[in-house]
Amino acid sequence: MSQSDDRARFTPTATLVTSSGMAVGLCLLAVVASAPRLLVLALPFIVHAVRALVNKPSPEARWVLPAVTTSATENTTIPVQAGIDGADALVALAWPGQPLTRRHPASGAAVDAGHATVGIELRRWGSHDLGVGLAVASDPSGAWQAEKDVVRGRVRVRPTNQPMAGGAGVRRPLGIQGTHLSARHGEGTELAEVREYRPGDRLRRITWPISSRRDELYVVDSFTERDTDVLIVLDTLEPARTLEIDTDSSLDTGARATLALARHYLDFGDRVGVHDLAGRLEIPLGSGPRQLVALHERLMHVPRRDGNLPPPLHPTPPIRSGSLVFFCTPLLGDKVLTELGRLRAMGADLVVVDTLPAGLGSRASHSEDVAQALGWRLRRIQRQGVIEALVRQGVPVAAWTGPTSLAGLLLAMAQAQHAPRVVVR
Repeated sequence: MSQSDDRARFTPTATLVTSSGMAVGLCLLAVVASAPRLLVLALPFIVHAVRALVNKPSPEARWVLPAVTTSATENTTIPVQAGIDGADALVALAWPGQPLTRRHPASGAAVDAGHATVGIELRRWGSHDLGVGLAVASDPSGAWQAEKDVVRGRVRVRPTNQPMAGGAGVRRPLGIQGTHLSARHGEGTELAEVREYRPGDRLRRITWPISSRRDELYVVDSFTERDTDVLIVLDTLEPARTLEIDTDSSLDTGARATLALARHYLDFGDRVGVHDLAGRLEIPLGSGPRQLVALHERLMHVPRRDGNLPPPLHPTPPIRSGSLVFFCTPLLGDKVLTELGRLRAMGADLVVVDTLPAGLGSRASHSEDVAQALGWRLRRIQRQGVIEALVRQGVPVAAWTGPTSLAGLLLAMAQAQHAPRVVVR
């Protein structure tokens, strides 16, 4: 751990100034008034002042300010420390409160001999400015004091990333490598059938035990393993500006859903990309562990707040027909519905992930603003009509409540891949 050492400049405190002044004043008064008994009153002040001058902290004393990590994960606590080296001192550290963080202790102040530590709990992902704290060191008699501003810059916080439960839900694979089974027979590891040999079959596909019993050549046929394009569309048009509440905002929910979905499909070998309607985050389609690392890094730099005006809409770039698209949105505003229509017109296999916080609009989350809570309740009623209309048009909608939120939906989509088709003539 790197350290930043600065010379500690001790100055007299009000206690030492008062003791010295009282000692000198009472001595002068005793001489002028010829009252030796006043020296008895001056004696404690003289002892305190002399002891403080004799035990003055060494000028070689230095501040020890251990460096703070520059990256962390959501809901972790990082220690902020300040200490004194080369002097016997009591150190106090006070740290101001910052948005979306929590201090330990709650007062943000800690006192200890030699060094003091305040824990900063990072409650939300993104880039956070820890602010500037104040460290104060004083000798045991309280006669000398040194102060130091402790600057700790910004910390990049990664969202929590939990593995998502459920299958792939891919109905129309697009590529030729990966772990999704297509309806076509070919090279793969999943058994499809055992059939008679036909010209053109590979010799390594011949199953000799069956062929020897039947006196004819039989081969083992398998399903082709495929991959697909998975695009995660993140809607931060309204949430980043208006839904920052004490509990999770829709921006937080959307970021966690994006990470879980990306990790899930990258493990399948798919090509995963991310597009943000507000233009904060843009990651082209890619595969492999580096794609997940890139998403982590980009999310840590995403600003959580804009100005007073919402950012303009950045339309989703063209995609291949049959691509699997997860649209993470709180379903607020007509622009989002228009974008959903565009994706359907491009032939996307669309899934809407509802990221509106479950507690938004309840009395518990807005106990000080009843009117705002009632407004959000009415907004939820209006949204319900939009959700029902999407479901009627064949667009599944699922609320994100954790890693198991889409398990049932993905299973149903995977089963629909092999369901019989009805052709109307």
